[in-house]
Amino acid sequence: MMKQHRVLGLGMVFAALLIPATAAACRQMPPEAALIARNDGNQDRRLSRAEWRRAAVGDFFVAFRLGDAAEFARLDQNRDGYLNAEELADQVRYRREPCADWQDIIRLHPMPSPETHESHTP
Repeated sequence: MMKQHRVLGLGMVFAALLIPATAAACRQMPPEAALIARNDGNQDRRLSRAEWRRAAVGDFFVAFRLGDAAEFARLDQNRDGYLNAEELADQVRYRREPCADWQDIIRLHPMPSPETHESHTP
């Protein structure tokens, strides 16, 4: 009996430590930044014309013709020859929110409350 309480106690301590981690486990980046990260070959957080030409839409909805030179010129507001997240803001959306699966798991498999464990002990 004492071992069972000790195990349950350790389990509850572990659960208490895990709950803040699960709440922070899924932080999604803005979709325009994620689109850039997916296609940014040299990791400079912006798309060059060459990266733009090779870019893939992937899991995003975009309000422009990806890879098109005229679209690049239109979107390059500061005319520096690169596209950054600010220039793509409000032009990119996720097809499915990255945290949606994580939120479904938490919703479908909630952590048991401490009362649930205590009520089943003999």
